[in-house]
Amino acid sequence: MKADLAADMMVKPFMAIPGTGAFRLALEPLKQLGCRHVVLAYDADAVTTPEVQRSLELCAEFFAKESDMALSLAMWDASLGKGIDDLLRANYVPQVSSLLA
Repeated sequence: MKADLAADMMVKPFMAIPGTGAFRLALEPLKQLGCRHVVLAYDADAVTTPEVQRSLELCAEFFAKESDMALSLAMWDASLGKGIDDLLRANYVPQVSSLLA
């Protein structure tokens, strides 16, 4: 649902995964789509949740080893909304920072 709403609002493709540790599931479909740049949009509390921070580190390591895709992270203040869908509904856009170029 979050990915559908975000895709509609940003007019860009979005892919949802079932949890922060499921990033490995996304690699093959992204390759098949010819994706060259991935922007991760974890919930805003990712920066304060150690388990999610570790998952993000593992995700960056995995993409660096298994693909040549650029990887970035979308971030925003949690007071603007928990998920990317909340942020976009409030008419804000995330700050995007490069993780892997």
